[in-house]
Parts: sequence; C-alpha cells; structure tokens
Amino acid sequence: MRRNGFTLIELLVVIAIIAALVAILLPAVQQAREAARKSTCKNNLKQIGLALHNYHDTYNCVPLVGSSQDVVAMPPNVALLPYLEQSVVYDLYDNSAWPAQPQNEVLKDKMPQVYVCPSAFGAGQQIAHSGEQTSDYDVFNARADYVRALQTGSYSTNGVGLFRSHAYSEATPPNSFRHVTDGLSNTLAFGEHAGRANAWMKNMQMSAQWMIDDRWNGRGIAWHAGTRGLRFNKKTVVPVSPSAYPTTYNFVGAIMNNTNGDYDAYSFHNGGIQAVLADGSVRFLNENSNADTINNMVSIDGGEVIGEF
Repeated sequence: MRRNGFTLIELLVVIAIIAALVAILLPAVQQAREAARKSTCKNNLKQIGLALHNYHDTYNCVPLVGSSQDVVAMPPNVALLPYLEQSVVYDLYDNSAWPAQPQNEVLKDKMPQVYVCPSAFGAGQQIAHSGEQTSDYDVFNARADYVRALQTGSYSTNGVGLFRSHAYSEATPPNSFRHVTDGLSNTLAFGEHAGRANAWMKNMQMSAQWMIDDRWNGRGIAWHAGTRGLRFNKKTVVPVSPSAYPTTYNFVGAIMNNTNGDYDAYSFHNGGIQAVLADGSVRFLNENSNADTINNMVSIDGGEVIGEF
C-alpha cells in the first residue's frame, strides 16, 4: 500500500521557502511598526506644543526653566500639566520648593504617558537608577550659548533661546511670543532627548557607570527636574572602555543622535529627531541638517533667514 507524505527534501524546501518569506517580510513589518511609533511620538509632541500655546494664552509667556537651591521655577513639564489634562498630578507639585526637595518626590513615578516616545528603548519603563521616571521630551531651547552647532563645538552666541533660565538670576523674566522676532515657525521650542533612564551612544547602551546615581546631576534625569539647553553638536563620544565615562570628544559627523548625555539631541528614530517649533508645529530634523541652519533656529531674535530644513 502506497503511503502519502512529504519526503525530507520536500520538507526542507518548504522550510527554506518560509524562512525566505519571513526574511523578506520582517523588515517591512518592522518599518510599519516604527512608522506607527513615530506617528505616536509626533502626536505626543503636538499635544505638548498645543499645551505650550494654551499656557501662553493664560500667562502671556512661556515657562521658565531651571531651578537652583536659591531660585525656584516650576519646570515646564510640570507647568504644562493642566493643559494636558493632568491637573491631578500638577496639584501634587509644591512650587515653593526646589524640584529636588522631598516635597516633590511624590511626582517621581507619576509621569504622564504623553512624555514618552514609544520608539525609545524601554518606553513606559523609563526608570533611572535613582527610581525616577524620565521623559524623552524634557530639554528646551534655553540659553542659546548652551547650544553648540559648530564643528569645533564652540558655543553659539547669536541671541537667546525661547525659554529663559531661572537658575542664574532672580531677575530673569520669562519670554513671550512677542519676543520671537525671527518668527514662531522659524524658532525651535524643544525636541527629543530620549532614553535617559540609561546612557546611549549611537543606539548602543553603555554601562550604568556612565550615569551618576543622582537624579540631580548635570543631566537632570527626573522628568520633573526642569532640564534646559537642548544641544546640537557634532560630538562623537569615544569612551575609554564600554564601562567608562567618555574622555574623548571628536567634533565630526552628524549633529544629532550621537549620545543622550549632556542635553544632546537624541532619538531612536532613524536619521534625526522630532522637534516642536514655537508655532506648535512638529518637524522632523534630519541629523545631517546644516549646522548653521539649526543654530539659527535656536535664537529668537538673531535676524537670520532660515532656509529649508
């Protein structure tokens, strides 16, 4: 009696065909997933941009950034909460205290999901070593001399950023949109600075030794810390070893997505970051954008003519 069935060769051929189809289809599926995540990220930024405008309509200014032991300013990520339907979290914040003080420790694990880029590694589980949740959108265009867009890494000095820093002078008043003489559609508000629960270099996760176990170090890890000074620079970080803090900085290559340390513009999107302009629109900034163009977008009153970006 003849038995029906597959030979071993036929079975191997079928398996090979299935493997080939998976290899062909998997990149397309991954691209579709990233496109969806990128769209969600853009929507998050759009909501925050609208919240910024609603805040401005209420107070006729944008929030201050930065706090010190002597000068208290409510961080923008906290100040915008009522305009993101997060008044319950907002009411927990004690504006008479510095963000690092115990009174505001209650906010550490109450970050709204709108502050998370779904493309970021560990999105939704962004807990720093200190136990603080971290935001992917908490660096603001403040103090133009903080933004380095030149190949040498020199600080730019062309005007001031949209957000004024309150950490250096008690007399510093906040900016309003009327101060943006370069035009709201030509001026950067804030952008991505993702994955800060860990240290990243070119999408390679570095050792925890890169991150000082202190949420109030120079990176301002906590989501409600009021980080300032989004930086664009051509810095390539070369660590002594995978577990060491970098000691060599080569100012070459792209001006974004090099490292998420020191307020640098960083995302997990291929080719650049998403950013909000002062008019509330969301734009994708190519990491190979002209450095001078990005530098001109930083200042609010430099009088530069912005080209395509």
